[in-house]
Amino acid sequence: KITIFLTSTDFDIEIIKTKNSITYTNNTFEHRILIDYLAIDQIKKAFPFGVGIGDYRDVLLRQYKKVHFKQGMKLKFNTHNQYLEEFLKTGVFGGITFLLLIFLLLKESSKDFYFALPITLFFALGCLVESYLYRQNGVAIFAFMIPFFLNHKTKL
Repeated sequence: KITIFLTSTDFDIEIIKTKNSITYTNNTFEHRILIDYLAIDQIKKAFPFGVGIGDYRDVLLRQYKKVHFKQGMKLKFNTHNQYLEEFLKTGVFGGITFLLLIFLLLKESSKDFYFALPITLFFALGCLVESYLYRQNGVAIFAFMIPFFLNHKTKL
């Protein structure tokens, strides 16, 4: 599988854009590269305030149409990266605030190695590959589980 992945994956953004504009591709790694590229482009254009919480999906879908990203237009992909999504939605101020919040959660949870740290670390790392706060289960982890284990530290 690794050999197939390495031989079928391109790392040149122009080739990725061309492949995904011609056909429906199944290489999700290339999809994520293209989505990240398009999101970063919009973050730069909307610097420093972002595109807005209610408009970020529309902006991303317009980018998919602009480069003819067939799979993205069909399935209406989100950014698959919570950090990029926050910077896209709320700009540099909201993105830095979210990073600071994650950092403070990790710092506080490092005092409890049994429950709070693994859950918070899992959430922080998972935000690199998924837009957790776009889904109900991610919101439940962020709004309920992390605070619950931070307030009820394990005493051994």
